[in-house]
Amino acid sequence: MGIRGSNFLPDCKILFGSKELETFFRDVTFLTAWVPPALYTAPGVIQVRVRNSDGKLSQPLPFLVSSQRQGGR
Repeated sequence: MGIRGSNFLPDCKILFGSKELETFFRDVTFLTAWVPPALYTAPGVIQVRVRNSDGKLSQPLPFLVSSQRQGGR
């Protein structure tokens, strides 16, 4: 997962729902994290936020999890 924004710091963390992900600082405008599949097993919307080292949270953005199609194209 990649998140674009502004003024990111090296110690920012991505929150996927309530789970803090191991977050990689690329630069002040881009963070990445790997999301374990166990965190999105059911269809729905998961809120994604960025937390700064001072504890302040960004506005949430929705991450849509859709059901997987079985077979076919």
